[in-house]
Amino acid sequence: MGHMRDEMMTKEALIQELTFYRQSAVRSLNEMRLNSLLNLSQTQDKSLHELLDFGLEEAIRLTESKIGYIYYYNEDTQNFTLYSWSSSVMAQCAIMEKQTIYQLEKTGLWGEAVRQRKAVITNNYSAPNRYKKGYPEGHVHLIRHMNLPIFMNSKIVAVIGVGNKATDYTEEDVTQLQLFMEGLWNIAERIRIEERLRESEEKFRTVADLTNDWEYWISPNMDIFYCSPSCKLITGY
Repeated sequence: MGHMRDEMMTKEALIQELTFYRQSAVRSLNEMRLNSLLNLSQTQDKSLHELLDFGLEEAIRLTESKIGYIYYYNEDTQNFTLYSWSSSVMAQCAIMEKQTIYQLEKTGLWGEAVRQRKAVITNNYSAPNRYKKGYPEGHVHLIRHMNLPIFMNSKIVAVIGVGNKATDYTEEDVTQLQLFMEGLWNIAERIRIEERLRESEEKFRTVADLTNDWEYWISPNMDIFYCSPSCKLITGY
């Protein structure tokens, strides 16, 4: 009886220890994700391109992957448009002419994240799979793969994928990547809007500079932040 009791206590202690380590690992991942998003949100001078490049590399680091990619997706045309593969992929990939646009119906396993509208984990990429359609010669070799859709207002706007983690991908990886990308995409959307506003302002400023009308813009606190050249011509100052 004493031996069985000791064995049960040993098993319980092992379970408790494993639970402790798992919780510690999750806390560590949560902290890493939040720190990454905090750094991103405090960045004032990054362009949208720089932000997504940085975000992709952070997603790879967060999931302990070796490679990654982001594709924009249009639900109306059902087309994927390549935003970027990670720098590590570009170094490994030997395809001379890289395709940048894919139709959903012609994609294989990696398109399932859109068709199923959820994350898809493949921990043995070489195993037979009815969704696979192969990949071109010279393409980076995949061992493990995980990808998931990114939603904005219930529409899929992009897909992020990571691959070749040393160990199997888990649901915890899905959760961390999903939360990180939701935060990243919100920051990206803010920058995208700011860039569009700047472009619009530049267009209006160009038109106003060329008009002969008296044109000036006043801020909400009544400061004049633009005055067209014609104002000077009319008033003399």
